[in-house]
Amino acid sequence: TSLFRCNPNQNMVQFLDEEIQGERNLQTSSEPPPIEGFTSKFEQGRVTLSKSLGDETVEVIFNITNTVDSASEDADGAEESADEMISKPPFTVEVKRTGQQNRLVIACDFVPDEMPKDSEEEPDLFMINEVAF
Repeated sequence: TSLFRCNPNQNMVQFLDEEIQGERNLQTSSEPPPIEGFTSKFEQGRVTLSKSLGDETVEVIFNITNTVDSASEDADGAEESADEMISKPPFTVEVKRTGQQNRLVIACDFVPDEMPKDSEEEPDLFMINEVAF
């Protein structure tokens, strides 16, 4: 009958087909893109970026599970394309020295886009929540 010929149903089917194809494309790429100077390890949603500098190792650790926003506003107030996925998860930076058990741990969050900008200086991209040794 006319229920299946209705244009809104065709639009919904087309939208769902595109979404399913997009999810399939995402599933085929199991590794995050390389970041110059870092080795990366990806395990489920947890990402570890490592870099050795002399006798120190720096690791940036974050989890991307459930941290993706589909669209946001830019500085001019214009909304970006909904196709662009942005993830700003909390992250931890660990600095370790070879042969020592102590390490410096810095827990950070990205600054929310809604934070007021008080001055003309360039805004901070992230904030430090905790520092531990």
